[in-house]
Amino acid sequence: MDYARANSIRVIFVQPQFSEKSARIIADAIHGNVIKADPMAHDWADNLRNVAEAFRSSFGQ
Repeated sequence: MDYARANSIRVIFVQPQFSEKSARIIADAIHGNVIKADPMAHDWADNLRNVAEAFRSSFGQ
């Protein structure tokens, strides 16, 4: 959390296959957001676009 604060990290990426409880705690502590990125999505092409957009938008947060 100290590293995230020092480097203005405001986004925590999680896989929906796992609990996001810890990610939410960290995001709250750094005043950030949790974004899901699903590497196991059935529609991989659409998922790739969504994940790319999530990464792109995270740079502005």
